[in-house]
Amino acid sequence: MAYAAADSNKIHTDVLTKARETCYKARGAFYACLKKESNKNLTEIAYVGLLYPLECKQCRNEYVNRCRFSWVKHFDRQYCRNTRVQTLFDHMTAKSDKIHTDVLTEAREACYKARDAFYACLKKESDKNPTEIASVGLLYPLECKQCRNEYVKQCRSSWVKHFDRQYCQNKRVQTLLDDKGSTRGPSNIKPNT
Repeated sequence: MAYAAADSNKIHTDVLTKARETCYKARGAFYACLKKESNKNLTEIAYVGLLYPLECKQCRNEYVNRCRFSWVKHFDRQYCRNTRVQTLFDHMTAKSDKIHTDVLTEAREACYKARDAFYACLKKESDKNPTEIASVGLLYPLECKQCRNEYVKQCRSSWVKHFDRQYCQNKRVQTLLDDKGSTRGPSNIKPNT
């Protein structure tokens, strides 16, 4: 009795293996047809929203007849997911490099131009009383407000803060360097001679 049960399991396993192989073969034929006919109009719809051309209908029917329904749904979902991911990847790698490079270069140049115009205005109007407050404590005169607005509009806020900090730091250093005559630090230190 135990011997007969073992034989029936072997036969059952062989039948399942053959059924699985026929299913995989039919699935492969259908997906190969999809790939080959990818430029055709997608008129037929499968279970999970998979669209396929009329030319692949015979392969689809063979695939559905050879595989379990749950397997067909699973394989179709997997195919749709992989196709979406591949499409996104192709789109990102094919077109984006040139477009983003050009856009970023133009945006950076516009930002630098607006920044330079604002700082030139600050230098030109340095004798005026600063009444406006920018980021990081930078003060500027009312005459430079339009340049400032253009600068803030053209540049990322993180860049504006960075450039303003840089400008303030450079201005402090320049002020210290310009104070040649004033004595700084303890007066009792004498230079070595």
